[in-house]
Amino acid sequence: MKITTGIRIFAALTFLLFHQCAFYPTEPRTNNRESLSYSYVKLTNSLMKELEQFRGKRFKRGVAVAVVTSEEYRMQVADQIHEMTAEKRKLLNDVYIRENLLRPGVDYFDGYDTMMETSVAGFYSGGTDTISILIENGSDSISGYDSVVIFHELVHALQDQYFDLNGLQDSTTSSDEYYAINYTIEGEAELLAEYYSYRKAHGSWPSSSVPVVESFALMNQWIEEDVNRLHADGEPLLRILPFWWAYYSYGPLFINEVARGDWTVIDKKIFASPPGKTVEVMYPSLYTTNRKEYRMDMSAFLKTLGTTHEIVDVDELGYMLRCVLLREWNITGWKTVHKAIQADNIIVYREKDGTPLRLIWYTRWDGSNSRAFVDAYSSIVETRRKIRLPAGRSDVNGYTINDTINKVYIEQRDSTVIILEDYLPYHLNNWLEQLHATTGYNPLAKKGEEPHYPRVDKKPIMKNSW
Repeated sequence: MKITTGIRIFAALTFLLFHQCAFYPTEPRTNNRESLSYSYVKLTNSLMKELEQFRGKRFKRGVAVAVVTSEEYRMQVADQIHEMTAEKRKLLNDVYIRENLLRPGVDYFDGYDTMMETSVAGFYSGGTDTISILIENGSDSISGYDSVVIFHELVHALQDQYFDLNGLQDSTTSSDEYYAINYTIEGEAELLAEYYSYRKAHGSWPSSSVPVVESFALMNQWIEEDVNRLHADGEPLLRILPFWWAYYSYGPLFINEVARGDWTVIDKKIFASPPGKTVEVMYPSLYTTNRKEYRMDMSAFLKTLGTTHEIVDVDELGYMLRCVLLREWNITGWKTVHKAIQADNIIVYREKDGTPLRLIWYTRWDGSNSRAFVDAYSSIVETRRKIRLPAGRSDVNGYTINDTINKVYIEQRDSTVIILEDYLPYHLNNWLEQLHATTGYNPLAKKGEEPHYPRVDKKPIMKNSW
């Protein structure tokens, strides 16, 4: 999926500034959609050959191109939202709010279709060998930027023919893993699209990655400014940070850092063993030199919890969504205060009679001081609930905050932090005893071995498209 960082004008500005205001004439004017589609087909066939030559991989099958107006795309997104029952929509919003990813009263889906309409320039649908290019309503010509969009989407088509993007995405077992894989998929496409942009502007491919990396540094700055503007205007960060802030600020740089100009590394290393954690994408050195596939084993506790309660969501948020959470609540140091978390498990549950959602969040640390994270989360609770938590207590076991009135418990102990919100008093000691005794830490646990528990999608709309 080719994102234009907020508005298409912004993307065009990025393109022109990076390429020294080079001007590319449009294709001849066309009279209808059929002839416009034909022009796109010719352009796509030409770009497929360029991608094959530069990437060193041949397409196994042809790739079709579809022309979609921005209004038609908005309706596709809106239809997905409308197909959702009111009950499911409410539950998703309630979970996002319960996990502090949204502020109370915010509807994740309100205005989502309009945001996507003004942000997306093209997309590839997994398993279809078809790329879709969005045009402005009434447009009858190809713009100079369209070739960059098509090149980006062709990378996805090539990836899909070799690596089965739907299968990669559907095999993920946590939000953390889902986004890590998607940043890899989008990262390669955007990186190669920038290489193509350079060739388009200068007549030859760059001899090194330096100008491309410089372009992304500038783009990163603009995206950050755009994020701040959108958030100030009321856009929830859950809709924009994991969706394109990391895709286009960090994903391409991750691919570049690992591949270092050798595109075969993408096949032999990255797609052969994709990152399982978003922190590996945000900090590529963790992927290249110090991979730790830690997995939390909460099965014993969850089995006990599930006998008396309805488990609504079991997920590993991971580095990216924790950034969303901390940044949504204006936490200073949001990028580093949680970097030392090796794994986390967040559990949302309720009594089987449908009472309000309750929260348990267990994080495992690498031994670094987690007190700053405890202080940050305490601040979030106080801001969200408009309360003042009691002073924490330090003892030989660690540091504890226990608000028996507002039912908030935060414990820092050894290399763990345990958070419980809206707990029932008669459950607290029992829950803690089980968490201390049964929550294992198994770095060798293999994906797929864990019992199945419900996971709430943190990207519920337009999945399986890039």
